[in-house]
Amino acid sequence: MTTHKLPQTLPPPTEDAERLKQAFDGSSPSLPKFFILLYFSRFLCFLFPFFLNPGFHAVILWMTDPPERDAKLERDALKLNKKGVQHLKVIVEIACTTSPHHLMAVRQAYCSLFACSFEEDIASTIPQPLRKLLVGLVSSYRYDKEVVDTVLAESEASQLHEAFKTKQLDHDHVVWILST
Repeated sequence: MTTHKLPQTLPPPTEDAERLKQAFDGSSPSLPKFFILLYFSRFLCFLFPFFLNPGFHAVILWMTDPPERDAKLERDALKLNKKGVQHLKVIVEIACTTSPHHLMAVRQAYCSLFACSFEEDIASTIPQPLRKLLVGLVSSYRYDKEVVDTVLAESEASQLHEAFKTKQLDHDHVVWILST
């Protein structure tokens, strides 16, 4: 391994940047390509453990735009394809706790990232009783203001209570209540 010494006078930043550009383009006579490849491969070997770390995935999600992050989380939840519904909690949480505008942005990000609609992926991966409810949740544009009709709310609450008691959650009126 060789030792490099700094020159007595440092070059100006523009000249230094030009030398680096030439080195990475491969047009620099002082830095052959194999030298760059050798140290770049060492750099990648240094970074490789970070890519395997679960915390790295969390940092990448944290750095992305919120709609894009939510779209990736929804895609990951759909691709798990496990028995039960535990892995689908992410989808329900995003659909129910975010604003309608954010949900629209998530759907647009999903389409641009994965070249298909979120509803299509739900329809192709989730079995029927749950599919109807999830598609209704993610595709509706909910009213998000604070004005509430108490008579209607009590009526819908009693209908939902009855549906939960009889375990008939896939009826159209239940899906309509939950998705609006």
